[in-house]
Amino acid sequence: MKVATGVPGFDGIVGGGFNDNTINLITGQIGTCKSIFCMQFLHHRAKKFNEKVCYITTDECKESIIRQASQFGWNLDELKDNFTIVEMEPYKMNRFISYVEEIRKRKIKRVVIDSISVFEVFVKDPFLMRKSLYSIIESLRTDGRVTILSAEIPYGSERLSRSEMVEFMADTVVMMQYIQAAKIKRNLTVKKMRFSKHSENAHPFRIMNKGLIVG
Repeated sequence: MKVATGVPGFDGIVGGGFNDNTINLITGQIGTCKSIFCMQFLHHRAKKFNEKVCYITTDECKESIIRQASQFGWNLDELKDNFTIVEMEPYKMNRFISYVEEIRKRKIKRVVIDSISVFEVFVKDPFLMRKSLYSIIESLRTDGRVTILSAEIPYGSERLSRSEMVEFMADTVVMMQYIQAAKIKRNLTVKKMRFSKHSENAHPFRIMNKGLIVG
């Protein structure tokens, strides 16, 4: 089943939205609107569909998330019964894995982890990092859940994430770009989407008063 994102113009290029039981990677360099996309998705699902959603932040405080959302008219306080914000220390992988189990018990169907790249920085043991991320990702790919992971592309890198592992495990990879010298500065490209046909073109997007609009 397709899950509408609430980002105008985006669902049309991916056949109606994200698929159930999938891990979806939103990646790009700093300042490419990844967090806005993630927040817009969760707000849309919580407000319009009365779904329980969870925003896990690894590098910002809860107050900052609420303040950013308010800039687009998204009142997260009025959705507090459905919209959970969790601050997660990126160096406490065991706590993170435990909280994923809590998500499953509470039957939360829409989850954002923003950002997964912080784990890749803090966990120095490559094997432990990959093992932990694998466990987290596979645990979330169940129960009709749609999970979005955001990741940072380091400047000058041709990778789609720091470790490369996440982009291979993800069912969908969306790359967001800001190209200062280009005529159309902001664009996104769906690099892959399992189980669905999708546009392979770069699509411009804009930051508007109520969030992102693609096209």
